[in-house]
Amino acid sequence: MTVTCLKKLLGKSIRTHLYRVCDMDPIIKCQGSKRVEIHYETIPRGYEVPNLAEGKQTRQIYTDEGGIPSFANDEHISETISKNGLTLCSYAIEKDEKNPWWRVDLDHEYIVEFLGIFNNHENPGYLHDIEIRVGNKDIEKVFYDDFIEGNPLCKNFLNETLPPGLNFIKCDHPVIGEYVSIEITRKCDKYLNGCYPKNDSEANKLILCEVQVYGTRLEDSKTLDEMATLHYRSTMTEHDKNILLKMGKLEIFSNEMETRNLNWWIISVNLKTIEVTKVKLFFDKGYSTEDLKEIPLEILVGFTYLETEQSFFYGHFNSTTTWFSAKGKRTIVEEGQLKAIIIQPKYRSIGIYITIIAPGDCKRELCDSISAVQIEEFQVTANEIHRVSSRKNELNPVSSTPTCTHTSAMHTYPWWKAKFSREVIVESVTIWNTKDNSSELLREIEIRVGIFEIRYSDAALQSNQICYKGDTSLEELKNPFTCDPSLFGEFLTIQIVPKDPIHNRYNILTLCKVEVRGKQIREDKTKAVPNELTHNESGIILSRQ
Repeated sequence: MTVTCLKKLLGKSIRTHLYRVCDMDPIIKCQGSKRVEIHYETIPRGYEVPNLAEGKQTRQIYTDEGGIPSFANDEHISETISKNGLTLCSYAIEKDEKNPWWRVDLDHEYIVEFLGIFNNHENPGYLHDIEIRVGNKDIEKVFYDDFIEGNPLCKNFLNETLPPGLNFIKCDHPVIGEYVSIEITRKCDKYLNGCYPKNDSEANKLILCEVQVYGTRLEDSKTLDEMATLHYRSTMTEHDKNILLKMGKLEIFSNEMETRNLNWWIISVNLKTIEVTKVKLFFDKGYSTEDLKEIPLEILVGFTYLETEQSFFYGHFNSTTTWFSAKGKRTIVEEGQLKAIIIQPKYRSIGIYITIIAPGDCKRELCDSISAVQIEEFQVTANEIHRVSSRKNELNPVSSTPTCTHTSAMHTYPWWKAKFSREVIVESVTIWNTKDNSSELLREIEIRVGIFEIRYSDAALQSNQICYKGDTSLEELKNPFTCDPSLFGEFLTIQIVPKDPIHNRYNILTLCKVEVRGKQIREDKTKAVPNELTHNESGIILSRQ
């Protein structure tokens, strides 16, 4: 049976649920309460999305415990901060009252939409109150506060601690940029469960065991310079105003503005995804140049049509970025019978809708005689966005065969084990290796057969008999091995046993397929060992065949 997704999805795992018809239809009564077990195999088809952060240049504020920043994007995921005295994750500590931060340079501008952050299992409470930003300002080259102000927000986890393991994060709004930064923004709240350290005198520590970044490159875009379509104009509710205030997206609202309502206009340019580079707002000539310079304005860019959303939830405001705020830099010009404010942004923002917020009417006649701001027309200069949807060096087709199994990079002697349903005579073993740059990881292996079962230990197995022992890397794809003589046992193990374990302390065992041929001992009849093994496992498997 083939199931086609309604849209392209990005993720790390596939979960399926099978139900009986009687479980889903209340009219049909199920015969008996016993669950029906269905054995099946999920074969994904699609594209492997590259991790943009892998192997790229990294920086952090101050390295502690030997946890250099590149440990967070080396594709070796560790569940513990350190092992045998060696730090395995990036480890940044706050210094001179500056929050701890980490950043990666992606080499090019991307539209960043997703991140994967792997938090350690040893003490996950270190990763709290983080803020993820994406932009074109490098923290290494600009003043720290300007960096934080200048790059737009992807996601924040204020008053939250990230759980251990992989956290798959979607940016509130797709963000354009070359640099991705992660920062702990404040001290641990004493009421936040699991947060660490609780003592204000102890420094925050930003520990990242792996960071993955996903997005798309931009193609050359066409510049648009068009009058915008007005979709909606209204007075903002107090509820929406309070939400924007709490989120820090309404800088124009101050004590002097409390006596005024706020109006908002929602506009777009042909409902296309655009990068807004300039906005021109037209006013009646009755406004003086000084008045136009002082009018507080807030401009948000995003993909959500705000008025259609339920305003009791923050979600619709999360999907916008603040493109311009307060009384920022602007140019005043006269055009015919109108005056215009020309505004350009601090950083690049993309979206479909542009929301403009300005002072409205006076509340209960508590303010001066200045009337509500009236905007006559809107003109937007923008780049039409075209994503790179398919490029050989960007997307790799996912094979229709099951994914390979591999151990974590925390073991000197990683192993894989198969347990047969009974004692057998093993004549040959065939191992399928990967067909890419990772094929060289399958090296210096030992294949053993015997009656002794390997347990959860990181040591070379000595008890069972050897079918094969090699000191080089295996070939790509198929590698057949003959056991000479044939070996008797219930367990088969494949293990990397490095000749120099001191310098090869961390190894990864990758197996795409294992076939075993031999004989079952049963009334002098011979039969090939079935392909389906009753049980197989290895020490800390990240993916299973």
